[in-house]
Amino acid sequence: MSIDKLPDFATDPTASKGTDNLNLPLGFPSRIRPARQWFNYLFNATFLKINEVIDKKLDNSATVKVSGAVNGSAVFDGSSTANISVSANTDALRVVTGNNYTITYDDARRIAIIEMSLWTNDSVVNQTTGDNGRSNCRVATFALPITLKKRMSSSIKLSEEGATAEYFLEAMEWLVNVMYDGYRGTSAQTQLCARFSRWTGMNDEPITAKAIVVGIF
Repeated sequence: MSIDKLPDFATDPTASKGTDNLNLPLGFPSRIRPARQWFNYLFNATFLKINEVIDKKLDNSATVKVSGAVNGSAVFDGSSTANISVSANTDALRVVTGNNYTITYDDARRIAIIEMSLWTNDSVVNQTTGDNGRSNCRVATFALPITLKKRMSSSIKLSEEGATAEYFLEAMEWLVNVMYDGYRGTSAQTQLCARFSRWTGMNDEPITAKAIVVGIF
């Protein structure tokens, strides 16, 4: 919607304001007629300030942008409705590699996929601690390389890659459960807490463990 500016009022620089007997907090005394010059000054200052607001807010053009999962923009000057046409954000994924992890960032959707190496060519027993004295149950907590706002999913995979034992001799002999946020005081935003339960076998051959965590960053 278009708004017209107010007309100029009493712009003559020689105009003066009549402030005789004026107390700013109380205004003019009763039964005293304010001077004509004062009203000229008052209306002039008010009109100028209103026009200044109109100039800054409506006459100047501004660009309205949308970003994230979609991209789009439109120019808005207050004179009509701004229609924004959007298109899907197809920006490439960003990959960051660290010492024992790789993080794939989807910046448009604020999603991070963390792939972590927990250990290579070592036994579950060496990498975990006993769970309440039960010999067939182990626990471990691993630090995430970044802090997530919300963990969406997580898993730990055991394999024979980089190890000396075949998969069926050790990696398949463990059941792995990643625990929920707050389990034993751990935080799902910064940690990965897991319980390893041996369901078959009795030897502790070296294996490799990797984790995949998906979350909002």
